[in-house]
Order: sequence, then C-alpha cells, then structure tokens
Amino acid sequence: MANVASDKLLKILRLEAQLGCQDKAVTRGLASFAAAWLADASRNGIESELAETVASEMRAYSAMPDAETRRPAIQALIQRLQGQPAARTSEAAPRREAPAQRSERVPLENTEPAAQRRREPEPVAEAVPIELPDEDRRAERSAPVPARRQPEPARSAPRVAPARDSQRPSEAGLGLDAPVSRISGIGPTTGERLEKLGVRTIRDLLYFFPQRYDDYSALKTINQLELGEQVTVLARVTSARKQVTRSSLRIIKVIIEDASGMMECTFFSTERFVDTMMRNFEPGREIVISGKVTEYLGRLVFQNPTYEPAEREWITGGSIVPVYRLTEGLQPLMLRRVMKRMADYWPTRVPDFLPDSVRRPLGLMSLGDALHDMHWPRDLRVQQYARRRLAFDELFVMQVAIQRQRALWRATPAAPLLVGEPTLDRLIAALPYSLTGAQRRAMQEIFKDLRQPFAMHRLLQGDVGSGKTVVAALAMALVTSVGGQAALMAPTEILAEQHYNNLRVLFEAMAARKAAPALNVRLLTGKLKASEKQAIYAQLADGSCQVVIGTHALIQEGVRFKDLALVVVDEQHRFGVEQRKALREKGAASGPANPHTLVMTATPIPRTLALTMWGDLDNTVLDEMPPGRQPITTHWFSPVERERAYAFIAAQVGEGRQAFVICPLVEESDKVEAKSAVEEHARLQRMSFRSSNLGCCTAG
Repeated sequence: MANVASDKLLKILRLEAQLGCQDKAVTRGLASFAAAWLADASRNGIESELAETVASEMRAYSAMPDAETRRPAIQALIQRLQGQPAARTSEAAPRREAPAQRSERVPLENTEPAAQRRREPEPVAEAVPIELPDEDRRAERSAPVPARRQPEPARSAPRVAPARDSQRPSEAGLGLDAPVSRISGIGPTTGERLEKLGVRTIRDLLYFFPQRYDDYSALKTINQLELGEQVTVLARVTSARKQVTRSSLRIIKVIIEDASGMMECTFFSTERFVDTMMRNFEPGREIVISGKVTEYLGRLVFQNPTYEPAEREWITGGSIVPVYRLTEGLQPLMLRRVMKRMADYWPTRVPDFLPDSVRRPLGLMSLGDALHDMHWPRDLRVQQYARRRLAFDELFVMQVAIQRQRALWRATPAAPLLVGEPTLDRLIAALPYSLTGAQRRAMQEIFKDLRQPFAMHRLLQGDVGSGKTVVAALAMALVTSVGGQAALMAPTEILAEQHYNNLRVLFEAMAARKAAPALNVRLLTGKLKASEKQAIYAQLADGSCQVVIGTHALIQEGVRFKDLALVVVDEQHRFGVEQRKALREKGAASGPANPHTLVMTATPIPRTLALTMWGDLDNTVLDEMPPGRQPITTHWFSPVERERAYAFIAAQVGEGRQAFVICPLVEESDKVEAKSAVEEHARLQRMSFRSSNLGCCTAG
C-alpha cells in the first residue's frame, strides 16, 4: 500500500529531475523541505531511521555544486523511497512526537472511531515573505510561535511530549469580546481594516469564515486545465509587463509556468495599485492563481483571477487552505497566519450551548471542533460537517427567538370575540358564490384566532384572484356581529375605492339574507373635504360607523374608534412597521385596546417572508383559485424581440381586447437610463400602433 508522505516527496523529486536537477522544485531548495518531510514521515508511520537518512540526503543534495553531481543523487533518493514499505499502525511503529489531546468529537457516518481520528499538524517550512505595515511587522516580529493543535493519539501510543495547546498565546488572558487589535500580530491599522469587514472582537474573528478553500492536495498543472472550469494553479512567474489603455486603465500581463507548460494571466488595475502588483509578480516568485479558465485568440488564459504568494508551509503539506475576504491593505498571508493561531487556541474557549445529550443523537460535532474545522479542515468533507453544526446553531437560535417573540405578542391581551359557528355558517351561506377549500381553511384559522384572549397577527397570502378580499370581508362581518368595529387600510386611493365598492356589495348581500345586520361602511381618503372627514371621525368615535376603508388617512391624529376590534392591512409590504402599529394603537375611545390584525399580500417578497419567519405573523396561504378563473400566462421577451411582442398586442387589440405598456419613467431623465412613458407613447403611436387608439397615463 502506498504511503502518503513518500508519494508526496516522490512527486517533488520527479519534478526536480524534470527541471534538470537545478534544486528549484521547492522554494529555497530541497534542504528547506527536510524538516517538513520529517514531520510528514512521522505522521505517516515511516521508520525514523529511513526518514532521517532521506532528510540528510536532501540537505546534501542542496549543497552539491552542479546539476551533474545532483543527477545520480536524485535518482538514488527516488529509488530509496520507492523501496520503502507502507505505513504501519501505531502498535508497530511508535511516533516520534506524541500529539496532544483535542476536544472530543461526535462520531460521524462512515468515519473512523473517535479514538483513531486525529487532526494532522501542518509541516513546518519557510514561507514566502510578504510586505506588512510597519506597526504590524513589529507586532508580528514580537509574536510567539503559534501553538498547533494536535490530535488525540491512539491508546497504545505512548505520550512523550506535552500538549502543544498548553503553549498559550500572549492574548490568552483576554476574553472573546476583546478587540482584535490586542491580538499579537494585529496592530491598530490592521484592526481598522478588519473592522471594515465587520470584525471587531476575537469572537467576530472566529466567526469570520473563509469564502472558499484551495485544495493544495489536488492542484492541477497547466496542461490539465480545461476551458470554463474554476481551478487553482501553483506556478512560477516568468515575466510581467504593464501597459496603459486610453481610459488610463492599467493592464498587467503575467506569464506563469510550471513543469507542464506556460500560461498568460491578465490583471486590471489602476495607477494607485499597479506598482504593488508588479512587485508581487517578481520573476521567479511562486504564486497561487485561482479563477475561471477562459480563452483568448485560441489560447487558454486567466482573466483577472485572484492571486497570492505561495506558502510552502501549507502547499507542501497537501492542505486545505482557507481563502478569506479582504479589504484594501489587508494582506492574505498575514490574515491566514493570524487565523491559524486563533483557530488552534480559541474555539474550545467558546461555550457550547448544546449539551451532549442533544448533540450526539443528531450527529453534530462540538462547537469548538466546528469552529476550528471551518477555518482549517483536514478535508472538505469534515468542513461540511462543521458547516452543518453551525447551520444547525443558526436555525436553532432563530427558532428559539421566534418562539420567544410569539410568546411575547401572545401575552398581549385582547378581547376575545365570542361569536359562534352558526354565525360563520350563515355569513358564508349568504355569499353570492361558494368558497374554495383554501378559503374555508383560512376562515377556520381566523375564526379560531378571533376567539382567543390574545391579539391575532396573521398573514393572508395568495395570488391575485385567489379570493383574499372575501376572506377579509367575512372576518370583518364576524367582528361587527358582536358589536366591534373593523378598519381596512390600503396603500392607494384607487385600491381603497375598489375595496369600498366590493365590500359594500358583499355586506349588502349578507344583510339582505338576514345573515348580518346592515352595516354603515365609510370610505376615508385624503381627498375628502374637511367637513366630510369630520363627519366620519364622529361616526367612528360614537360607533355608528362599523366598517371604514381608507388609506394613510386612517392613521391621522383625529381618527378615534369606539371599539376597534379588527385591523386589515392590504398589500402590507407597502406600509412600514410604524404605520401598521399606528393603526392598531387607535384602539377604543375610552383607552388603549389591542385589536386583532389581518394583513394581506399577493407578493411573497423576502420582507414578507421574514415577518412570518421571525414569528411576527402566523401564515395562511390561499393555494387554490376559485372556479372559472382564467389562468394567467407569463412570457418573457428579450429586447431584440420587443417588436414581436408589440405585434402580438396589436393582433389582440384588433380582436377587441385591450392592453397596457408600463414604463419605468414618466419623462426622459439624464440620471436614469430607462424608457419614459411620454417618449415611448409617441414612438408606439408612430410606428407600432398607428391604427389604434393609444393613450398615455402618467398619474398614479
């Protein structure tokens, strides 16, 4: 069976042979990789004597004067590694270093037992230097060597080294809510940059998760790239040149190469950053390129990919390396080193609010392990388990908040409406048409809510034509049957008038069939005369007006109700929280009251869904259309097909039908590039609808 450590080193040695034995396969030569090899060999059960021999030969190889001398040495190294046996178990080969114990993990499906799972330490090797601000450079220079978290060894392996977690970082005495500027390696300047990303405390830093991961154990070579794939490549800069466009945009052309071939990368910059980028693309420097492979003049290229200097410490270890969001002036390598140190020490200091009795049956790992593995997973499968735990936390906390919010508004007392089932049955029977099954279910839910001693907060959601208005009418009729008042608020005067006309017809039909008493229904809008408004105000205050339909005029200061029992808000997303609250607080003339609230919408926008998600509203959906409704068909045309759409409209108009065209602007604007109603009306009358009567309406 192949050994992971030896296979990894064999790839490096073969690459070195392909490069002509120039000692360039590894940054700063094979000698610099000897320490990383020893650590890797120890973890994978390779004989310590063999590992030390290979390391010595690697150091000697780098000291050889020329390629001719190195060539037989590299072949001897390759043959030695090809002949070494597979990794042994911990019983047969004790480790050179006994790892330290980590926090207990929850067993996962199809994974090894907890006693055998271990977090692999990263090999220690020299990294490519980066430029840091002066104060951050001083802070990093004084920072202690970061402690690396080690796994729990197999029970048969003797512990010969203390736990590395005991090497506490200098900021270990701080709390989770301490500012990040107090972390060793982060100065005030870097702290300000992190604050732009929403990171202010150590806790924020722990929850500042990578936006993606680079899998250095599965890097592709240039000759393996395919058009259109999103990929990461490790290569060496061959050359870099800059050029200036007419618009003063700086273009940097970088040629990269690896052992399999060469490739061009194009970067776009401004004068402010071009010099810094050119320093990063110094010829001979190894970089990691991540982006989408595109094509230019028949050649595969990278167009403005992300890049950063290669870090041998992680690349040669075959690691999953996190890539974080950055802001101007924030160096990726510095941030990654800080995050490595933070992830090794701080996750186990975050209290886990889920007890083992809850966590284990659900197959969830501990919070400390999840936080660590979100930053530095040993493989992407483990990262998914960590993400699952953190996603569970978000949903769990949200559900607890929902239940708390629901308990709060259900603790708000309201007068229960003691209306019986026979009254509801009479009202439904008095309607000029039959209700759908969805409407009957909605009425049963509302009927039950109105009888509770706490205020109803219910969202009635359904497509246009699904029958929301008749459900609201029945709810208002139930309220008025026991002496209460109802108010319906609509966002526009046109919609308010439409509701007023429709509800009057329904209430008159109920009164004609003796299902409900005759109701005084009034319309209150801003365009009414002052005397008319005062008359309606008086009727609402003395209770002679049982139902009022209006716009924002309902929440004016002069409006008072004798006994407001039900508030209906149509197109609720068009109103703010304070506006809906102002109507509910109108209450009774004798003092504050808590009316039941029914809000309606045909638009399940995120804000509406958020209201139901956060427990502010119970949700009722009308998922059934009344019989006889004509189905609505939606077609989408691209801009080049506009005339085809107008031809279809013209054909429908010719058959006696009507159509309307909506434009985003009334008149043409220099600030907004969109069609205006005035100009489009003139164009359509002149070109597409010459024989039709085309009007232009610009009023709301």
